[in-house]
Amino acid sequence: MKEHLFGEFGEFIKSGEGICTKDWTFGITKGKGKLQLLKGKKVMWTAGVQNIDECKMQMGGAFTCKKKNGGGIWALNCGGKDGADMELRNNGKIILQMIKNTEKFKVNKFGSEVGNCDPKIW
Repeated sequence: MKEHLFGEFGEFIKSGEGICTKDWTFGITKGKGKLQLLKGKKVMWTAGVQNIDECKMQMGGAFTCKKKNGGGIWALNCGGKDGADMELRNNGKIILQMIKNTEKFKVNKFGSEVGNCDPKIW
């Protein structure tokens, strides 16, 4: 089972929303606005910032997160390829990954980031 945020459609998630599979959720918490990956109710990974209002998979391949005032707070730009997507898988070694980009951003089932694409924090 897989879920995606598609760049070609400019799909986004807002505070309190996310994408999920049977066992995993990737989304923004309501209240503190944290971008997190959860297995059940256990936080396995976090972006390390708060006050996120919206994250969007952009047409040009970047995944950007903004505050309510519209200012950027956290982003991944892993090569800027059109059609890049954020993919959440239910099982396997890699659970969350940005696909179809030249650089790789992945989070494994233990919550560790792997790949050569580092997030940008403002």
